[in-house]
Amino acid sequence: MITLHLVRHADAAPGDGLDDAARPLTLRGVMEARTLARSLALGGAPLDLVCSSPRRRALQTAALLWPEGPDPTVVEELGAGDVVATALALARARDATAARAA
Repeated sequence: MITLHLVRHADAAPGDGLDDAARPLTLRGVMEARTLARSLALGGAPLDLVCSSPRRRALQTAALLWPEGPDPTVVEELGAGDVVATALALARARDATAARAA
């Protein structure tokens, strides 16, 4: 059975002159992501794969969710609004991770 957790990025800095993709997490956002990471760890289900959009705040959130794991797998389709393309990209990322583990 596959368990899928969908997580939106944590609290991010306002766009004040920054390119949207470059907006980082705020201190509050870092604390939110770490709290969620502890909750996931307490749930007992190990993470096998963490995917992220290429946006800075999403990558930061993903890295905080699995600090001992590999870098998050960047999935360009995340956040693009195309649900089908996103689902297919996530399935490809999962299959690539399973192939590396085999």
